[in-house]
Amino acid sequence: MKKYEPTVVSGSLAIAMLLSVSAFGEPHPLQQQLQRQLNEAKATQEAAEKSNASKRQQLLAQHMQMLQQVMQQMRAAKPQAGISVQEHEEWITEHQKLMER
Repeated sequence: MKKYEPTVVSGSLAIAMLLSVSAFGEPHPLQQQLQRQLNEAKATQEAAEKSNASKRQQLLAQHMQMLQQVMQQMRAAKPQAGISVQEHEEWITEHQKLMER
């Protein structure tokens, strides 16, 4: 069952990011970049599931590295300058939800 955990993680990250996008209307460039990276990680995972054993290990390692990079970027993310107090609080709330997943 452990082989499906990255799917849950990347799916949860994608959902949380989409929720934060809907709160602000237009996606932030960082959110767009992270979404693309998550899509690439998901494609790599799907390719691994269809591959032979030796290629699968290589692709899963690449997939995990991609997820780690996304998490590092999420940890470094900051709210946009010049947003209202309410938007700042919403950003923080959504960011915390995303980091908890």
